[in-house]
Amino acid sequence: MARFLNMQIFSQKIRSEAGFSLLEMIITIIVLSIITTSVTPFIQVQIDSYVHGLEAKYASQTIRLGMDRALSEIRRAQSTGTIITATQSVFDFRNEDGDRIEISYGTFTANGNSSPSLMFRVVGGADAMPLIYDVSECTFTYLTGFGNTTTTPANIRVVQIALTVEDEGTGSTFHIANQVAPDNFSP
Repeated sequence: MARFLNMQIFSQKIRSEAGFSLLEMIITIIVLSIITTSVTPFIQVQIDSYVHGLEAKYASQTIRLGMDRALSEIRRAQSTGTIITATQSVFDFRNEDGDRIEISYGTFTANGNSSPSLMFRVVGGADAMPLIYDVSECTFTYLTGFGNTTTTPANIRVVQIALTVEDEGTGSTFHIANQVAPDNFSP
């Protein structure tokens, strides 16, 4: 009899530690599903925002790099007497090494493929090298030593470049403008 009582107590202990019932498990799964479903859109918005920010940062850095390259080339212009073309979309000159450099905005063609809307550079009539893609607007402005706008190559002392770039990946529009006074131009 004592053995039977011990068995009964043991069996009650096992039953009390058996775990969750099927109903409790189903309720738990339903509650967790509801919570997960309601939180997921908020997490997705955060992820999308982060990815968009990274893409915008990359596009901005690429644009700045291209602009820096163009300004660096223009900074090395030989003298005001070596400016070949100075229009709103083309600045064509000779650098201090005597190489003809053209910084342009327009359609770029390479290997039979055309890419509209970019800023590129051409050295000595060779193949063009893209500097900035997806340029929707680019304007070169030329200033005298007194800050007045000029179109006369002999009077140019400062070159300004203003760009608008539309990034396809983010749909963002970036505006960047800068100016450079070539080292070899007399004041």
